[in-house]
Amino acid sequence: MLERFKNMVSGPMFTPPQFGKDTVVAPGFAGGVEWGGLMTDPVNHLAFFNSLRVAWYTSVIDRQPARGGGPDREPHARYSTGGYRSFRDPQGYPATAPPWGTLTAMDLNTGKFVWNIPFGEYPELGHPEWGSESYGAGVVTASGILMIAAAVADPHFKVYDTRTGKLISSTELPFPGIASPATYMVNGRQFVAFATSSGRAGRGAKNTGSMLVAYALPQ
Repeated sequence: MLERFKNMVSGPMFTPPQFGKDTVVAPGFAGGVEWGGLMTDPVNHLAFFNSLRVAWYTSVIDRQPARGGGPDREPHARYSTGGYRSFRDPQGYPATAPPWGTLTAMDLNTGKFVWNIPFGEYPELGHPEWGSESYGAGVVTASGILMIAAAVADPHFKVYDTRTGKLISSTELPFPGIASPATYMVNGRQFVAFATSSGRAGRGAKNTGSMLVAYALPQ
């Protein structure tokens, strides 16, 4: 993988993709912080986010000459991308140095991190400190807990203490909860619901499918 990396274009942030040669992109096209965005605690002025630390790569293809359209059609683009691909080793794991996924709390008054921990794991590797990729975010409650299930290879509903980052509980799900959950009240009892799916689980997934899962929190 090192030899392959040496044949790629790499540089500082905003290095543009090159023509006909793979260019490293970091943060990758999936983040950094993914589409789930930030979770916030407006009372204690804290923000939380799960982020990826996985490099991707792409290139630019020149389709000279540009394929013409006609008087009633839009012309086809001359340039196109070589694809959006994550940089992985032969076993399919990220080829960048771990941790590959983290969960972070940030003080909104100072902009400083309160805590930062690995998030997710590839259980078969036996290194929970390496983290894993995750998609979607979690939800934070006024009682000081953060609920999230976004790790792609680690299908668990995890609950953290927002003040310390300590893991309070971990409950197995049928599939990863790769979308931000919803929390709501019914007859005075709080529920949390996850849309779970194996769609991003990749290699090593034991089961495939999708399921909407809801839990009632203890009263």
